[in-house]
Amino acid sequence: MTFILRRRAQVPALVEMEHALPAARKYLSLEAIVAEYGATHEDILRVMGYAVVAGLKVLECSSRGAFVKVSASAEALRAALNVTEDARGFFTFHIPADIRECVRWIFGLDDRRITRHSFHYKSQSHTQAFAAPVELEAAFAPREWTPDPLQPISYTPSEIASLYQYPPLNGEGQCLGIIALAGSYSELDMKAYFETLGLEMPRIIKLGEGTPDDAWLPNAEVTQDVQIAAALCPRAEIVVYHARGTGIREYYDILQYAIFDGKHRPSVLSVSWSFPEVDGQGPTPEEAALFDELFRLAALHGITICSSSGDYGSVTPVIQQGNPCMTPAANFAATSPYVLGCGGTTLYARHGHIHEEVVWNRLHEHTLWNANEDPQGATVHFSMASGGGISKLFPLPNYQRSAQVQPAITRRWNKFTLSETHSYAGRGTPDVAANADMLTGYQIFFDGQPAVGGGTSAAAPMWAALVLLINQGLAIKQGPGVRVGWLNPLLYSFCVTKKMKVIRPVTQGNTGGYSASSKTPWNACTGLGTPIGEALAEALGAWPLARKHANTGS
Repeated sequence: MTFILRRRAQVPALVEMEHALPAARKYLSLEAIVAEYGATHEDILRVMGYAVVAGLKVLECSSRGAFVKVSASAEALRAALNVTEDARGFFTFHIPADIRECVRWIFGLDDRRITRHSFHYKSQSHTQAFAAPVELEAAFAPREWTPDPLQPISYTPSEIASLYQYPPLNGEGQCLGIIALAGSYSELDMKAYFETLGLEMPRIIKLGEGTPDDAWLPNAEVTQDVQIAAALCPRAEIVVYHARGTGIREYYDILQYAIFDGKHRPSVLSVSWSFPEVDGQGPTPEEAALFDELFRLAALHGITICSSSGDYGSVTPVIQQGNPCMTPAANFAATSPYVLGCGGTTLYARHGHIHEEVVWNRLHEHTLWNANEDPQGATVHFSMASGGGISKLFPLPNYQRSAQVQPAITRRWNKFTLSETHSYAGRGTPDVAANADMLTGYQIFFDGQPAVGGGTSAAAPMWAALVLLINQGLAIKQGPGVRVGWLNPLLYSFCVTKKMKVIRPVTQGNTGGYSASSKTPWNACTGLGTPIGEALAEALGAWPLARKHANTGS
């Protein structure tokens, strides 16, 4: 479990940073973060001393992360924290008096597996062996737009980047971090994929809790995230931060590990795991506040965090009184005001240009195909849509006040009448979007064969890669150390206040509870819209580059 300690000072809201362009922002070094906002050595030693006396094994401590991580048997933990259980099976723990003033929270005292990935994929062939190069090239061949909405097509990440007009850079000198939970990727899959794309094998580094080795099972989620990001930033350093589990402790621990990585210092993090803001599934208000503090520290350090907004549209599946049902919910961490929430679209291209792009919504389609002809085979379900909604945990941020974010309204049926119970003005998510539909998906390589991936899990690394390319442009044009950082307030200022065309609005479609429209600058399906890469890079001061730097793309 992880003791979260108090910090030297309260981490401020970033009011002064909101409207400053990247070149004018002053970011804190990790050393400055430790000095201003780290835990004191006295508090760390105090908690470590208590843990040793109580028979707990100290695994790790961090001043910048403000935590002490320990392990012990369940019996030792019960005794150390005086854990009691009531008749409902709920546990209460008591922080001892001698460390109570320096411990703010404890992660790991429950087994909630509340995180979930936002990814879906379909194999293109049934063979388990590696296909021959000619077959791979055929599987990855460009496909023309089709008017049949049920006829699947797919794109390489570079084709999508071209449609979104990403600047032709390669990520050189930059580091992009990818959060991975309970899985890794296959080196053979990676080599086959990049060989097929005609790219050199990128530099991919595995780090994290129990750094993965050959015993780790490849995970389609992690594989897609790495392949999309690395295909668009082939000269960048890609660091995959692994956690063993999918619980809230692992999620918090690996995020702080990545944010405070003093060796690789990623400027962008891509997160494709989320959990709904639903009691018992999502974080408590206290936990959400701790995560949000972590995201503010990332912003102070100049890190952009891109997170998938979920794949269930405006609702999320839950079990209530033993029965499955759906309830309206937005998904954390995309609901944090300091995280760029990434929703999904369905994208059709024609002759190298976007022909049509609408809100991704397959909620009405239960199943479109099976993985094979065997009735017992894996069935691929498409009852999915771009996630979004109004946060219950975070109020409406300043940068969204002019975006016409409607408050959430709670209703209930009573005697055949629909009545309003209450409403609240919360943070709206997502902020932006990118192609996510499986039927217009991404060509990846997984489990020894070509596959097609999708979900808002694909939108997050697409946006993370764009931000990284912009960071490269900023470093070349504005000087080393200049990078985007907290992007949200600048995006809303560009699109809503200044009416700049750096984002392409998505004005058609819905997610069950919310609809896109040309009448509002933002919607809870696709946010402000999808990127116009070079225009956004120019608005941020990263483009165009001098002629000698203009051909650094792959």
